[in-house]
Amino acid sequence: MLTNYNLPEVQQFVEELKAKRSGCFDGQYCSRLDKLIACQFEVCRELNQAIATWKHRVFRGLIEFDPAVESALREQVEETLETAQEVVGIALDREADCFEFARLNELEKQAKTLHRHQISWVRPRLSERPAYRKSLTPDQIAAMRAGLAAVPGTGK
Repeated sequence: MLTNYNLPEVQQFVEELKAKRSGCFDGQYCSRLDKLIACQFEVCRELNQAIATWKHRVFRGLIEFDPAVESALREQVEETLETAQEVVGIALDREADCFEFARLNELEKQAKTLHRHQISWVRPRLSERPAYRKSLTPDQIAAMRAGLAAVPGTGK
């Protein structure tokens, strides 16, 4: 799983997702389709979680924004969404002939989240008020307390 969200790490993550996604296609018959749906669900879920975490960390100033990382993630959204939509289409076509697929609804939800990423991507940026979101060092806290103690009516 991603930790630093630097370009080499994101590229490795993308390659692992691609391998996992291509490994899902063992066939399109009823006996294998349920496995395919579950596999695609996991790929979509992992990508959605990675994007949410990356955006959160950029916003909080925990990692620096890298346009190459953003590009790699956006490209992966396109590829994964295309595959997920194809799997959902196949499953819906075969559902009447086969059986109810356990994770089809979950896959559809994950695909919708990817679609929202695709059509309304917002470039994450550092919060405009990072002081309220970043942890203060002990020295900063001590300086703030000393400043407050100097204000009339706030001391003991």
